[in-house]
Amino acid sequence: MVKMDGRKFDWIRKQLGLSKVELARRLGISRQSLYRCIWEGPPKLVALAILGLWYQDRMGGLLEEASEPEEKAVQKKTKAKSEIGN
Repeated sequence: MVKMDGRKFDWIRKQLGLSKVELARRLGISRQSLYRCIWEGPPKLVALAILGLWYQDRMGGLLEEASEPEEKAVQKKTKAKSEIGN
């Protein structure tokens, strides 16, 4: 596994569209720790956390689109049951 360096860390921050302060809040770390991650590279847990944020951002739209048809199907079933009951 290649260790994440500060450039990759900052690139992901820019891809997420977050300022450094916003990213520090989302990760639950101090701004000082965030700057240290950018300069020296993040520790393993912080690197995994930012990759998780990035993955969630990229895949979030796909997951929401996939869940919409399921919600509509459930609504149709409940509507059909209520019509049968009447």
